[in-house]
Amino acid sequence: MMKTYEIARVGADMLIDPKRCILQCEQQLSARLEEAAAQCLRASRRDPVLLLSGPSGAGKTTTAHKLAQSMTRMGRSGQVLSMDDYFLGHSEGPLPVDEFGEIDLESPKRLDIPLLQKHLEQLRAGKSIDMPSFDFGRQERFETTRAFALPPDGVAVVEGIHALNPDVTGSQDPGVFASAGAAFRAPDGAVLYPERLRLLRRLSRDRVFRSRPVEETLAMFASVSRGEQRFIFPYRNRAAVCIETGLAYELGLYRTLVLPFLPPDGPYSALCAELRYFLQLAVPVQPSDVPRDSLLREFIGDEGL
Repeated sequence: MMKTYEIARVGADMLIDPKRCILQCEQQLSARLEEAAAQCLRASRRDPVLLLSGPSGAGKTTTAHKLAQSMTRMGRSGQVLSMDDYFLGHSEGPLPVDEFGEIDLESPKRLDIPLLQKHLEQLRAGKSIDMPSFDFGRQERFETTRAFALPPDGVAVVEGIHALNPDVTGSQDPGVFASAGAAFRAPDGAVLYPERLRLLRRLSRDRVFRSRPVEETLAMFASVSRGEQRFIFPYRNRAAVCIETGLAYELGLYRTLVLPFLPPDGPYSALCAELRYFLQLAVPVQPSDVPRDSLLREFIGDEGL
């Protein structure tokens, strides 16, 4: 069931005691992650490779690291591998394209699937692998690799949007699904749905980390949404553990970090008007109020620290 936050109720709590409200939200997410880590630890007795999937903007990277840290505290050595490092470079052959002739950034065919499957099997067998690394700036793989092996009690958390697709990972075992699946309801009953929340996260992340104009991120929204429905959500039911990563106060954060950059007109004016409506209802949150170890730092970086 989709988690829905009432914007007015969250706003009232923020006006009374913003620090307490933010702390409670973070503690609730931490509790969800600790519970998930315990479930993952039980699953790792059968398989030391845990597969973590979720749509773009779900916070998979931070979730993977927090799960690994929790499992380490619980007695197993958690390690994180990113499937992004298995992307094929532009020079390695024709990449998949969408119906508009553009490179399909969401397609599993962007991955070096044979190498990924080989490495996962080697890790399960206790062997060392030569990890590739992908340079997003050049859209090519680095020439050098790094040796990686799990310790005898180790657990590898392998995160990527296609991690639960058995055709990609070669695994039939259940995994973990992280989703920013929260919605926000306005006082008039209008709802900001989860895919919009993930878009707000990406708008902030792309501006902070990639110096990408918001128009470029908005232009990718339709393709990302299609990719979620085609390649990610069909495998959600294969997850034994699901983690909701949305935080009730984060809409106010994007009021501060995203709202000023939304274009008032242009080809995405209707989408921006929708985002603007909900953001203006939220109580502003400053980046300095976000804890240093918050999952939201994946989308806002060190701003405010």
